Amino acid sequence: MSEHPRDRFDLIADLKAEEAFLDALDRGRLHHAWLLCGVEGSGKASFAYRAARR
Repeated sequence: MSEHPRDRFDLIADLKAEEAFLDALDRGRLHHAWLLCGVEGSGKASFAYRAARR
């Protein structure tokens, strides 16, 4: 059985995209919407949970 995405911290599908998101968040320049797309298991939900924790 695989772990729930909210419990995964090690899966980062796209480092460049995550860096861009976190940079925008830190600078207070976050757009009103972000589209997370990719194949099943690519880290979309894990990324969303990590972003929500910040």
